[in-house]
Amino acid sequence: IVAFTDVDCIPEPTWLAELVEPFGQADVKGTGGDIVQAERNSASQRWIVERRFLDQQFNADHAFLPFFATANAAYRRSVLEELDGFDEMFHHTAGDNDMSWRVQVLAGGRLVYQPSARVQHHVGERATEVTARWRRYSAGIYLLERRWAQWPGFPETPGFWTRTRRVWELPFALAHRAATRRPMSIAAIDAAVALSSEIGRLKGQLDARTNPVTPLRDRSRQQRGARDTLR
Repeated sequence: IVAFTDVDCIPEPTWLAELVEPFGQADVKGTGGDIVQAERNSASQRWIVERRFLDQQFNADHAFLPFFATANAAYRRSVLEELDGFDEMFHHTAGDNDMSWRVQVLAGGRLVYQPSARVQHHVGERATEVTARWRRYSAGIYLLERRWAQWPGFPETPGFWTRTRRVWELPFALAHRAATRRPMSIAAIDAAVALSSEIGRLKGQLDARTNPVTPLRDRSRQQRGARDTLR
């Protein structure tokens, strides 16, 4: 078993034992544990909690397939070797999404969310801690979309106006939060993150031009279609 965490995470004492426990089941090829935001002093730290950034339950419930951030994840060494490891194309981020999905659709493995395997995630207090992360994240997500868009069940990419709605809605969001006596900083960070995300997507587009992304296709579906044509 190969377990992963990040330099800004501190595992709890029982982390590793809890994380590897589901591997007693033969079909389990990967696990993910809980990523707990350690500090909630600043607006950006509270935003991480409110918007469920790096929330592994949220990741496990993804509309396409479950995935786990490598801030708290583990895989069988055999499946990592079978899939030739993480794809270096995702040098910004999103390689963990890609690995989780390849484990499931290409290696036939099952992922298990193990919330009792916890790491404490430490993030600085500045808003740039969030916006810079989202910029990198969005660059990787653009490449991820290019790779997986043609796979059955992959959700359609939201359009520009949908992705940036937090910017256009900011005056209304601020007014609503003021009226309900909720922190207005959350709405402001929402808008900043949306803008940072678009900058990241532009970087992803440039990367895709330099290193074109080959879409993954469901070969079994293509083979069934070819057989049906022959009939």
